[in-house]
Amino acid sequence: MLDQYRKKIDQIDAKIIKLISQRYKITKKIGDFKKAKNINTVDPKREKQILTNVEKIADYLGLPTKKVISVFKNIFKISYHSQK
Repeated sequence: MLDQYRKKIDQIDAKIIKLISQRYKITKKIGDFKKAKNINTVDPKREKQILTNVEKIADYLGLPTKKVISVFKNIFKISYHSQK
């Protein structure tokens, strides 16, 4: 039973990583666009919108919102890296 749960977790983790990879590729394109247009890559207003939405979804799903927001702040850091 425990092995089955762990296998499910491993599958979910792989899906999460694939989604992060997709997000990374898109943020790279956004970064390229912003550089070409001489736009600042960091957009605090957009980040706030994302975090507000994340908080609402996490709350609706019964997840610890502060922890989920922390995860997304780390995802933002990955995105910043793609835009260098």
